[in-house]
Amino acid sequence: MVIFNAIRCVLFVVAALGFSSATLAAANAYEKSAYFRSGKAAFARKDYRKAIKFFRAHLLKFTKDYDSWNYMAMSYYHAGLPKRALKYLRKVESKTESKSLNYLYRGLALLSLNRKRSAIKMLKKSSKSHGQYKHEAIYELALIYYHDKDFVRAKKWCRRYLSKYAKKSRANQSKHMCRSIDTGTYIAKLEGIAKPKLTSTKFKYSILSLFNFPHFWITQLGFEAYRFDGSKPGSAGEAPRPHLNVVSSIVANFGLGLGPFRMEAFSFWLSYIYGQMWNTDPGRLILYFSDPLDVPYFPFRPDLLLRSHRVSSGITAKFSKRFNLGVYSDVNISYIGTSLVTEPDGRSSLKGKVRTKTSILTLPWLGISIHDVLSTYLYAYFEIADREDTDFSSKTYSFNPANPTLGFGVRNIADLKKLQTEIKLDFYFLPYLHNDSWLNFLRLGGALEVRTEPINFLSFSSRYIFLYDRFELRLIKTGSCDPREYGQNKQLDSTEVKICDHRQDLTHSFEIGSALDFSNTKRIHLLGVLSFTGSSIPYFTRRDMKLMINFSWAFPSAEKSLNYVNKFADTVYLIGREDYGYVR
Repeated sequence: MVIFNAIRCVLFVVAALGFSSATLAAANAYEKSAYFRSGKAAFARKDYRKAIKFFRAHLLKFTKDYDSWNYMAMSYYHAGLPKRALKYLRKVESKTESKSLNYLYRGLALLSLNRKRSAIKMLKKSSKSHGQYKHEAIYELALIYYHDKDFVRAKKWCRRYLSKYAKKSRANQSKHMCRSIDTGTYIAKLEGIAKPKLTSTKFKYSILSLFNFPHFWITQLGFEAYRFDGSKPGSAGEAPRPHLNVVSSIVANFGLGLGPFRMEAFSFWLSYIYGQMWNTDPGRLILYFSDPLDVPYFPFRPDLLLRSHRVSSGITAKFSKRFNLGVYSDVNISYIGTSLVTEPDGRSSLKGKVRTKTSILTLPWLGISIHDVLSTYLYAYFEIADREDTDFSSKTYSFNPANPTLGFGVRNIADLKKLQTEIKLDFYFLPYLHNDSWLNFLRLGGALEVRTEPINFLSFSSRYIFLYDRFELRLIKTGSCDPREYGQNKQLDSTEVKICDHRQDLTHSFEIGSALDFSNTKRIHLLGVLSFTGSSIPYFTRRDMKLMINFSWAFPSAEKSLNYVNKFADTVYLIGREDYGYVR
């Protein structure tokens, strides 16, 4: 038995020596690789683009060099592509020898993607693993808690660093951190491992980038179904009759933006958005699906094609953490119809385009951060309409001393980051002045919106909108001011002229939506809207239902690009202003 155990021990030692020699031989082979040495040299001088190139070439030959996978992932992280870095770090987690390095950079990558909880978990795993980088993880944990003003936990981790690694590279920084906590001072410039500047590096390294300077682009394709239930005037002496209108639309939007360009306290951006909306009705769709092989028949009517060209820009001046000013402006030109497409039967009367609206919007605003969670935005609203457009073209201001009008609003935002929830509360006052003064009205409105993101790629939103519209001119009628009386008494004296009260409309609108992010650049958005409008004149009592689904592909991210394109759109010119080329 003793002899057997001795033989087994000898065989184990021989196997271990063989394995270690094989591993050492492989490591020497990796070290001798010219691509590997060039990659490490490029990484050391912070030329991450070349480092990625060299490490990729090395790994094509040595696919099992798992530590080099770590190096390539680190290069991607510093190049500003943390998602790509995470992909490779996860791939080699169970195989790499440098687990402390792997977990450390996974934590850093998650932190740069605003996934702080996951980042802390990964950094803690690095601090408990074996390897030469776990002291960096301990310091990064202390730094996270320190900048979050969680000084109890920050002190715990910086003391742990000093007790174990008093001679390591971050010892002096840890001393400064612990001392500042004890003295009640805060050092904002305290840093750790260099973080990538995502605002600039993504434009250099991403395959979706068009230029090396800040910009954004967006493409969007969607479908909308709209149903309107209301009433219309009856024949002479008759009460209003029910009216139903159902419209389906294909929506396509394309846009390119430049910026934001930042210079000290100022930033500027500029964008162009081209939008199309192809409209049809259920009858044409039913006819088309009864014979879908009839290719020349296109169910979406070219004579009802709505197109918009919108050039937008924004300037922001940030004077302090709590105070900033800005101006948003855009020029919007809309057309209906097209001169390129006709109906299948060649009816030339449907071939052509008509300009429906030209307007210039200027919106100066003031932003005040009351608290880290609470912000308030005050804005004035100037929209200039083209007098040569239709009677329905409108503007929102008048400098007439006898009757001055000006639109303005206030938006309050509570950003509850720990709950992944944002609450918006809006109030606004908007006079709409038309080319036909009978259409002029004053709008008072408000909206309450709640948006939450229970998981990183899925968000839900709901909004309630309240609108009160009071028309400026009183109606002049013969007979009764109430059209409902026509059907009851046809003997009314039609020659009697009456001045009726102002028309007043009251609208309640409810929205519920959901957005699914397939990636940082791809998003699908579903929105349902139900609105009820009651009016002092029965003709204008109505119910609107709308269902919209849109797919967006944008760079650098769908969320950021949409935020620029739709600056203030959801509060002001979306609500009741669907003609404005709004991009979902």
